[in-house]
Amino acid sequence: MIHNTARTIDTAAEELTARFELAVTGQTAAEVYAGKPDGLGASRLSVLHSATTLEELLELLREAEDEAPAVVDRADLTSLPTFGGAEPADTQGVWSWDEGHLLIGTCIADMHIVDRDGLEDGAE
Repeated sequence: MIHNTARTIDTAAEELTARFELAVTGQTAAEVYAGKPDGLGASRLSVLHSATTLEELLELLREAEDEAPAVVDRADLTSLPTFGGAEPADTQGVWSWDEGHLLIGTCIADMHIVDRDGLEDGAE
């Protein structure tokens, strides 16, 4: 279930889309089942993981933009997961963070990871 909606994943593109949807809803994992989507007679196969680090998140966002642009275009990116550390004092242009880094940019195409130290001290 991603955002309380069952998904059918049969292709690599559908898996990528599901991982992207997990990330933009702030979820880190979803269970994958074989069988009927309603759960009757279904057996758990594995867990589908979204990004678990800031670097993985950036890679996932870029890959999704390349492979599933229609999904990315209608996605709300304001609930991306964070990976530890305090929320920055100024979050304008900051999409996510961890203890030592910030993911910044105006859109996926120009997002990049910077050290917190320089940016939070006023340098960019």
